[in-house]
Amino acid sequence: MIEVDEGLRTSSYVIYVDLPDNPNRWLLLHGYTGTYDVVSRRVAAYLRSRETVPVSKPLYGDWGPEEIRADSNWVPSNSTLATLVKRGYLTEKPRDDEVTFFTSIVSRLHETRRRAAPHFVIMPTYDCNLRCHYCFQDHMRTDPRFHGLLRTMSRDMADRIMAAFPFIEPEYHTYNATGPLQRQFTFFGGEPLLASSRPIVEYIMRSQQRQCSASFSAITNGTELEAYEDLLGPENLSKLQITIDGPEATHDQRRVYPDRTGSFSDISQNVYLALHKGANLQIRVNVDRNSFDSLIELADMFISKGWADDPNFHVYLAPIQDYSGLKNAGTRPDFFNYWELSEMLRKLHEREPKTRVFARVDGSLRDRVRAVFKSQGPIEARTAFCGAHVSMYLFDAFGDIYACWDRTGDRNLRIGTVNEDGTATINGFGESWRSRSVVSNATCRQCRYALHCGGGCAVLAELSSGTMFSNFCSAFGKRFRTAIAEAYGDHQSKISQPRRSDGLILHSAYLR
Repeated sequence: MIEVDEGLRTSSYVIYVDLPDNPNRWLLLHGYTGTYDVVSRRVAAYLRSRETVPVSKPLYGDWGPEEIRADSNWVPSNSTLATLVKRGYLTEKPRDDEVTFFTSIVSRLHETRRRAAPHFVIMPTYDCNLRCHYCFQDHMRTDPRFHGLLRTMSRDMADRIMAAFPFIEPEYHTYNATGPLQRQFTFFGGEPLLASSRPIVEYIMRSQQRQCSASFSAITNGTELEAYEDLLGPENLSKLQITIDGPEATHDQRRVYPDRTGSFSDISQNVYLALHKGANLQIRVNVDRNSFDSLIELADMFISKGWADDPNFHVYLAPIQDYSGLKNAGTRPDFFNYWELSEMLRKLHEREPKTRVFARVDGSLRDRVRAVFKSQGPIEARTAFCGAHVSMYLFDAFGDIYACWDRTGDRNLRIGTVNEDGTATINGFGESWRSRSVVSNATCRQCRYALHCGGGCAVLAELSSGTMFSNFCSAFGKRFRTAIAEAYGDHQSKISQPRRSDGLILHSAYLR
């Protein structure tokens, strides 16, 4: 029989989610065991009362208020206490021991992720034919000191880079797996799909298609895509990300050629082309407070052109980030953080249904959780924020290797080089990037949201705090709780809700 005075405390990794449709029920999620349960408000308040240390706060920003208040005047029955212990919400582990346990779990998971298949990113050039004011690489095109970086990759360098793949792949489990060798490639720049880069892009693609089962995508501005018409489609360049920053008048103020003329017309024609060829098209719309109001007109345009009806056409919004050395990241008055943008878009969806052509911010998180509630299967644990900390390798036209595309072009930040004999040398800085996980800084290590957030962007963390081994939260707690509540509500009617004898535990399921 479990008694309260046995030293039980609430796990430091319990997440409390209020369900808007029923204020008397709360959704509990456990940050590392993967359990979720819908409980009464009294159970949630009791757990809050058994917390022995304050909730860890982010170094930047705030989780936002968690409205459940502690209530130590009521105690659950022994059967409910036993369930709360079994599910991980109550623990006998002291706080430090639990953090150590969490660290060991994450370390094992992260090492497994680091052994996943590598993702190769090829940068044919740092050059670009646009001069977007917010581009983190803009200095390379405008400052004469960097003009030496603007040349296009040579065929000899492409051969050396491709020869280096087998020197990298043995670190990864998939390299020795049975079956055909598979490789995943993304072309990135600068602008990777300039017409002048067509010969080297095609050479790399055809070379890899002869050697392995290769998939290709590109992050492109789409202005010269017509030069790649025969390379577009499911068997070649199957996925493209193209940025359109608003209807024509808005876009043409932001994404301009060197002579300040706009790029909208050229991109629009090439969107038609890419969809006609069967490419999967992700349209990114970079948004700040000055451009948000143009989204209604942009939605009208996507609908009137027929793009919104194409199953291969997808649109998402992204807040413009300040990479200029910010110390109070995200606080520029004309910029959104992710939470602010999410809320603005939610309200816009309610007011103007046609704007639902824009995917909800954090939509992928909602989709993952919806699948979990439907199948009661595992939810993916994010030990790190992105591929830069796992298995991404970016090769530029000079044979330098980087982990993160926001840090390309500065040779002091490269993680390795491709040697003249086609071998690859990875330096200690590479291990530094790969070692960043949610347990490599004290804030994330003690955070209940860690395995859902991944620790945030390392570049923005470094700009805001001076080290990439810190966190960057961007109001993730509020975003997460909102996404979870909505996803649960979408499926609530399909989930059976048995009651236990005391009527307190309303639903239970394991995520892992």
